[in-house]
Amino acid sequence: MIMLAILSTILIILVVYLLWNFPWLTGYFEPIIYTRKLSGSKVAVFSDTHIERGSLPTSLTEFILKEKFDLLVAAGDLIEYGHKRIRANDLERKLAEIFSQVIQCPSIREIFYITSTSSHDPKIDKILELMINGKKVTVVPGVLILDDSVKYYITHGDYASRNGSIARILNRIFDLWTEKRLRKALKMSSEAWLICGHTHISRVSTELRIVNTGSWHRKALAKPEFTLAVIDTGKNIVALEKLAITPAR
Repeated sequence: MIMLAILSTILIILVVYLLWNFPWLTGYFEPIIYTRKLSGSKVAVFSDTHIERGSLPTSLTEFILKEKFDLLVAAGDLIEYGHKRIRANDLERKLAEIFSQVIQCPSIREIFYITSTSSHDPKIDKILELMINGKKVTVVPGVLILDDSVKYYITHGDYASRNGSIARILNRIFDLWTEKRLRKALKMSSEAWLICGHTHISRVSTELRIVNTGSWHRKALAKPEFTLAVIDTGKNIVALEKLAITPAR
C-alpha cells in the first residue's frame, strides 16, 4: 500500500509537471499576442542575453548601430531576473540601462521586448508601452506579430516547453522540435515566418520558415553562439547573422 501510494504520488506530480511544461497540451494557458502592421522595415531580433547588469553586449550594440535597423526586438531572456514581478518604474530603469546605447540610434523607430513567460525575465502580465529617452519600448509577454506582405511571428519559445533545458534536449533528439511545435500551437500559415530563441541552439530553415536566434549566454549542453536574426520585411528576407565577438557581459 505504501509503495502504491508513493508511485501514485510520483505519477500525479509527473502529470502536473508535464501539463505545466507543455501548456499547448490543454490550452489552459495561451500567450498574449500583439500585432503591429508595418511596411518595408529592417528588423534585428536577438534573444537569450541573460543580462544581470549593464547594457547589451558591446559587439551586438556595434552591429545594431552599424546596420541602422528600423526596429529592434529582444525575443526573451533578455534579463537574468528570476522571473519575479517588477514595478513599472524599475523595469523602465532597467531597460534604459540595457538599451542605453542603441536607443540613441536615429534609425530605430521602436524597440520591442518579448518576455519569457516562465523564467529569467521579469513577470509581466500585460502589454506595456514605455517611453525611454524619447523612444517607444513595447513589452509583450507572449508573441509579437510583425505584419507586412507576410507575417513574422516573434516569441521566446517557451510556449512549446516552459523549461529551456527540456526544449534544448528535445531539439537535440528531434530536429527543430520546439520550433515545429510552436508553429502548430500558434496555428501559423505556411507563408508566415517564426523567429524564436529559448533552446540556445541557433538555426535557420528557409523551407520551414523558421529561425532560432541562438544565445549570448552559456547553458547546459549549449555554448553562446553570438547570433541574431535580420529581417527585411519589404523583400521578405530572413537571415541568421553570426558575429565574431567577445562573450556577453
